Amino acid sequence: MSDLVLSVKHSSDSTATSAHFHDCNQLLFVKSGAACVTVSGERFTAPAGSLVITNRFERHSITAKTEYYERYVLRISPSPVSLKETDEMLLSVLVNRPESFCNVIDVSPCAEEYIDILNDMKKEYSVGGKLSGYVLELLLYRLLALLYRYRPELFSEYEKGLSEIVRKIKNDFSGNYSAEYTLEGIAAEYSLSPSYLAHSFKKITGTSVMNYLRLCRITAAKKLLASSDMPVSRIVAGCGFSDHSNFSREFRQEAGVSPTEFRNIYKKR
Repeated sequence: MSDLVLSVKHSSDSTATSAHFHDCNQLLFVKSGAACVTVSGERFTAPAGSLVITNRFERHSITAKTEYYERYVLRISPSPVSLKETDEMLLSVLVNRPESFCNVIDVSPCAEEYIDILNDMKKEYSVGGKLSGYVLELLLYRLLALLYRYRPELFSEYEKGLSEIVRKIKNDFSGNYSAEYTLEGIAAEYSLSPSYLAHSFKKITGTSVMNYLRLCRITAAKKLLASSDMPVSRIVAGCGFSDHSNFSREFRQEAGVSPTEFRNIYKKR
């Protein structure tokens, strides 16, 4: 279907979802009713006309606050390819977390336009067919362009050249998270000073270089725990953690449960 838009769903089911993860970015639009959203321990109310954005690193849960709660949910690939500069800038709102960012965004003045776009995406996804993936991607960019026009401060500031370096580093971490890295080594590879790279990376993404690597490793561990019976000791080594105790401590910090508890939860689903 599409390498970028993984799924498009419309639902009026008010069943609560417990804190969970999925290895993709998510965009949820509340059409009617209201929900209580918790992202990485921070709680928000999302009334009708709200856009809720979470990335693949953010643990989140959603509970309906009203009897009738209608929403659209888009799941979007964390690793889009062949990006143009404008595409990358628009998709940055799904991933990066600059200081001005909030996961729940009031877009009620544009609600009708969002509903029209999302209905088109739902129809295209349901019908499928030739070029459906292309059409879905165009509609996604239209939706994000609408958000950019309305709330440009949510999008990371991009400097040509530097944003490309940050993207390459993020892709390296996502594809080769078990390798050994140092800030100094990465900076030298791109002929930058460590302090300049550290400042620029955090300005664009909202987190440090080495913390982004840590999040990639924990996300990889979550996937292995949920989808395989691989021993935890092998997961620790394969995901680039120095030892079991360090892994367990950092995993609990991000997931809210131990690795074993996490595996048991997802094996039951």
